Amino acid sequence: MPSTIAQYANYLPNPLPHSVFIDPVTPSDVIYTDNKLKSKSSCGHDEISTKLLKETINNIIAPIIHIMNISLSTGGVPDQMKIAKVIPIIKSSDPSSIKNLLTSFSNLLEKNNV
Repeated sequence: MPSTIAQYANYLPNPLPHSVFIDPVTPSDVIYTDNKLKSKSSCGHDEISTKLLKETINNIIAPIIHIMNISLSTGGVPDQMKIAKVIPIIKSSDPSSIKNLLTSFSNLLEKNNV
């Protein structure tokens, strides 16, 4: 993965603090989203499955909310939360088909823009 030293300030030199307000994440927000997740045993790079998350959410909800609210208020995201495990699945008889590549990119964009 290419490394970059560019920061958002390179593109937005005059930030407007407090120009956008986002309500803090609440326990009910997290529980609602957790309930919508499919319970799967597969894991991402963090080795935490949605099945495990659903089973332990009530025990870990406070630190999750804390991290989310700090992220929203500072505009920063912990580096470990920026890593994604992407596994393209070939959906046509020709593995080199551009259709497969576009499907993978659209899935990646969809997951990151929810």
